[in-house]
Amino acid sequence: MSTLMEQLFNKIGLRDVPNIIEKTSELMRLLELKSANIPLQINEYAKIVISGDIAAKVLGVACDQVSPQKKKSTQLIKLLPR
Repeated sequence: MSTLMEQLFNKIGLRDVPNIIEKTSELMRLLELKSANIPLQINEYAKIVISGDIAAKVLGVACDQVSPQKKKSTQLIKLLPR
């Protein structure tokens, strides 16, 4: 899964953010623990993007509409399988 995470972060421009992989992995583990009894209807891509967005906010990385990183993530969402 780390490889998929690294690929997605390369595409959205967050790969060079220090500790982003570790923080995202931590948040994904928490998501899995908290939703163990609740079946979530989201795929791994969505979990990575959601956890990565939260991790970026926690680490103080701007991922807003003005940032080019947001534009790249919007382009990535169009590439995700449905």
